[in-house]
Amino acid sequence: MTTAPVADKVTAEVVREASRRRTFAVISHPDAGKSTLTEALALHAAAISSAGAVHGKGDR
Repeated sequence: MTTAPVADKVTAEVVREASRRRTFAVISHPDAGKSTLTEALALHAAAISSAGAVHGKGDR
């Protein structure tokens, strides 16, 4: 028994729901990777064309 049809159905549902969204919020502890996550989401959504280096405040 394969799970491909189930995975395809789940993927289709995620894509359908994601296409309805226009805004998202990322809330977490400081230095928890919010910028990295936001940049990755924007890159995969084609909102930006290339990802830059995201650096924390540790070296300040």
